Amino acid sequence: MKTLFTAFAISSLVILTSAAQAATTLPAHHKDYTTSTIDGGHQCKVGISTDADGMHAKGLVYVTDGKAITWSTTLKLPEFTEQARATHCVQSGKSLYVLVQGDTNTAPSLSQTLMNVAQLDATTGKVQAMEYLDLADVKGAFSASVETDASHFRVTTPETIEVTGKYVLTDAPDASHDFTVTVKIPLAK
Repeated sequence: MKTLFTAFAISSLVILTSAAQAATTLPAHHKDYTTSTIDGGHQCKVGISTDADGMHAKGLVYVTDGKAITWSTTLKLPEFTEQARATHCVQSGKSLYVLVQGDTNTAPSLSQTLMNVAQLDATTGKVQAMEYLDLADVKGAFSASVETDASHFRVTTPETIEVTGKYVLTDAPDASHDFTVTVKIPLAK
Protein backbone atom coordinates (compact mmCIF):
# COMPACT_ATOMS: atom_id res chain seq x y z
CA MET A 1 0.00 0.00 0.00
CA LYS A 2 2.85 2.37 0.90
CA THR A 3 4.47 1.66 -2.51
CA LEU A 4 1.18 2.39 -4.33
CA PHE A 5 0.76 5.68 -2.41
CA THR A 6 4.37 6.68 -3.17
CA ALA A 7 3.92 5.87 -6.88
CA PHE A 8 0.66 7.91 -6.92
CA ALA A 9 2.33 10.84 -5.16
CA ILE A 10 5.28 10.78 -7.59
CA SER A 11 3.05 10.56 -10.69
CA SER A 12 0.89 13.40 -9.32
CA LEU A 13 4.01 15.48 -8.76
CA VAL A 14 5.17 14.77 -12.33
CA ILE A 15 1.76 15.85 -13.69
CA LEU A 16 1.79 19.05 -11.62
CA THR A 17 5.36 19.80 -12.62
CA SER A 18 4.52 19.27 -16.31
CA ALA A 19 1.51 21.56 -16.03
CA ALA A 20 3.61 24.24 -14.36
CA GLN A 21 6.22 24.00 -17.12
CA ALA A 22 3.49 24.27 -19.78
CA ALA A 23 2.13 27.46 -18.23
CA THR A 24 3.12 30.38 -20.43
CA THR A 25 4.48 33.63 -19.13
CA LEU A 26 5.65 36.76 -20.90
CA PRO A 27 9.16 38.15 -20.79
CA ALA A 28 9.73 40.46 -17.82
CA HIS A 29 10.31 43.46 -20.09
CA HIS A 30 7.83 43.71 -22.92
CA LYS A 31 5.49 46.17 -24.60
CA ASP A 32 2.40 45.37 -26.64
CA TYR A 33 1.86 47.28 -29.89
CA THR A 34 -1.42 45.91 -31.18
CA THR A 35 -4.01 43.17 -30.77
CA SER A 36 -5.88 41.28 -33.50
CA THR A 37 -8.82 38.92 -33.16
CA ILE A 38 -8.11 35.48 -34.61
CA ASP A 39 -10.05 32.20 -34.85
CA GLY A 40 -11.90 30.85 -31.83
CA GLY A 41 -12.26 34.29 -30.23
CA HIS A 42 -8.55 34.29 -29.40
CA GLN A 43 -6.36 37.35 -29.60
CA CYS A 44 -2.95 37.67 -31.24
CA LYS A 45 -0.86 40.30 -29.49
CA VAL A 46 2.36 41.66 -30.95
CA GLY A 47 5.08 43.97 -29.66
CA ILE A 48 8.62 43.83 -28.31
CA SER A 49 10.64 42.07 -25.68
CA THR A 50 13.75 43.82 -24.32
CA ASP A 51 16.37 43.39 -21.65
CA ALA A 52 16.10 45.28 -18.34
CA ASP A 53 17.70 48.39 -19.88
CA GLY A 54 15.18 48.51 -22.73
CA MET A 55 17.83 47.39 -25.21
CA HIS A 56 18.14 44.38 -27.54
CA ALA A 57 14.52 44.58 -28.73
CA LYS A 58 13.08 41.50 -30.44
CA GLY A 59 9.61 40.89 -31.82
CA LEU A 60 7.16 39.32 -29.37
CA VAL A 61 4.04 37.41 -30.42
CA TYR A 62 1.56 35.79 -28.06
CA VAL A 63 -1.98 34.43 -28.12
CA THR A 64 -4.57 34.70 -25.38
CA ASP A 65 -8.01 33.23 -24.96
CA GLY A 66 -9.16 36.46 -23.30
CA LYS A 67 -8.16 35.27 -19.83
CA ALA A 68 -4.89 33.39 -20.07
CA ILE A 69 -1.89 33.26 -22.37
CA THR A 70 -2.02 30.24 -24.66
CA TRP A 71 1.55 30.60 -25.93
CA SER A 72 4.23 33.24 -26.47
CA THR A 73 7.18 33.43 -28.84
CA THR A 74 10.08 35.86 -28.95
CA LEU A 75 11.23 36.02 -32.56
CA LYS A 76 14.85 35.80 -33.68
CA LEU A 77 16.24 39.00 -35.13
CA PRO A 78 15.85 39.09 -38.90
CA GLU A 79 19.06 39.06 -40.90
CA PHE A 80 20.98 42.37 -40.97
CA THR A 81 19.04 43.87 -38.03
CA GLU A 82 20.15 44.85 -34.53
CA GLN A 83 16.69 45.30 -33.06
CA ALA A 84 13.16 44.53 -34.21
CA ARG A 85 9.50 44.77 -33.29
CA ALA A 86 6.44 42.73 -34.26
CA THR A 87 3.79 45.20 -35.41
CA HIS A 88 0.93 43.36 -37.11
CA CYS A 89 -0.71 39.92 -36.90
CA VAL A 90 -3.20 38.20 -39.20
CA GLN A 91 -4.42 34.64 -39.51
CA SER A 92 -4.88 32.57 -42.65
CA GLY A 93 -5.77 28.93 -42.16
CA LYS A 94 -3.72 27.33 -39.40
CA SER A 95 -0.96 29.95 -39.53
CA LEU A 96 -0.41 33.40 -38.09
CA TYR A 97 1.52 35.90 -40.16
CA VAL A 98 3.40 38.63 -38.33
CA LEU A 99 5.00 41.75 -39.77
CA VAL A 100 8.44 42.33 -38.23
CA GLN A 101 10.02 45.76 -38.66
CA GLY A 102 13.74 45.63 -37.91
CA ASP A 103 16.41 48.31 -37.62
CA THR A 104 19.91 47.84 -39.00
CA ASN A 105 21.42 50.05 -36.30
CA THR A 106 20.30 51.12 -32.83
CA ALA A 107 21.17 54.74 -33.66
CA PRO A 108 18.18 56.08 -35.66
CA SER A 109 20.29 58.44 -37.76
CA LEU A 110 22.39 55.49 -39.00
CA SER A 111 19.61 52.93 -39.32
CA GLN A 112 17.48 51.55 -42.10
CA THR A 113 14.20 49.83 -41.25
CA LEU A 114 13.79 46.54 -43.09
CA MET A 115 10.68 44.37 -43.00
CA ASN A 116 10.09 40.64 -42.77
CA VAL A 117 7.01 38.46 -42.51
CA ALA A 118 7.10 35.58 -40.03
CA GLN A 119 4.80 32.57 -40.27
CA LEU A 120 3.88 30.87 -36.99
CA ASP A 121 1.75 27.86 -36.19
CA ALA A 122 -1.45 29.35 -34.74
CA THR A 123 -1.81 26.54 -32.18
CA THR A 124 1.74 26.34 -30.82
CA GLY A 125 3.50 29.58 -31.80
CA LYS A 126 6.32 27.66 -33.45
CA VAL A 127 8.00 29.77 -36.14
CA GLN A 128 7.61 27.99 -39.46
CA ALA A 129 9.30 30.52 -41.76
CA MET A 130 10.49 34.10 -42.06
CA GLU A 131 10.77 35.97 -45.34
CA TYR A 132 12.29 39.34 -46.22
CA LEU A 133 9.74 41.81 -47.61
CA ASP A 134 11.37 42.87 -50.86
CA LEU A 135 10.52 46.30 -52.24
CA ALA A 136 11.76 45.21 -55.67
CA ASP A 137 11.03 48.49 -57.47
CA VAL A 138 13.04 50.59 -55.01
CA LYS A 139 16.55 51.34 -56.18
CA GLY A 140 19.18 52.30 -53.59
CA ALA A 141 19.30 52.25 -49.80
CA PHE A 142 15.96 52.92 -48.13
CA SER A 143 14.07 52.77 -44.86
CA ALA A 144 10.47 51.53 -44.85
CA SER A 145 7.58 51.65 -42.39
CA VAL A 146 4.02 50.40 -42.08
CA GLU A 147 1.41 52.30 -40.07
CA THR A 148 -0.27 50.48 -37.18
CA ASP A 149 -3.74 50.33 -38.75
CA ALA A 150 -4.69 46.72 -39.63
CA SER A 151 -5.61 47.74 -43.20
CA HIS A 152 -1.87 48.02 -43.98
CA PHE A 153 -1.20 44.30 -43.35
CA ARG A 154 -4.10 42.13 -44.43
CA VAL A 155 -5.01 38.81 -45.98
CA THR A 156 -6.45 39.56 -49.42
CA THR A 157 -6.95 35.96 -50.60
CA PRO A 158 -6.20 32.61 -48.93
CA GLU A 159 -2.85 32.72 -50.80
CA THR A 160 -1.80 36.38 -50.35
CA ILE A 161 -1.16 39.13 -47.83
CA GLU A 162 -1.02 42.77 -48.90
CA VAL A 163 1.41 45.11 -47.15
CA THR A 164 1.18 48.87 -47.70
CA GLY A 165 3.38 51.57 -46.28
CA LYS A 166 5.92 54.24 -46.99
CA TYR A 167 9.64 54.32 -47.69
CA VAL A 168 12.30 56.99 -47.90
CA LEU A 169 15.58 56.79 -49.75
CA THR A 170 18.51 57.36 -47.43
CA ASP A 171 19.97 59.96 -49.80
CA ALA A 172 16.61 61.85 -49.95
CA PRO A 173 15.06 61.39 -46.48
CA ASP A 174 12.61 64.30 -46.78
CA ALA A 175 10.55 62.68 -49.56
CA SER A 176 8.44 59.64 -48.68
CA HIS A 177 6.95 57.28 -51.24
CA ASP A 178 4.08 54.81 -51.00
CA PHE A 179 4.57 51.09 -51.59
CA THR A 180 2.35 48.04 -51.90
CA VAL A 181 3.77 44.52 -51.76
CA THR A 182 1.88 41.24 -52.16
CA VAL A 183 3.31 38.33 -50.18
CA LYS A 184 2.47 34.78 -51.28
CA ILE A 185 1.46 32.50 -48.41
CA PRO A 186 2.29 30.06 -47.00
CA LEU A 187 5.86 31.31 -46.94
CA ALA A 188 8.67 29.22 -48.42
CA LYS A 189 10.33 27.23 -45.65
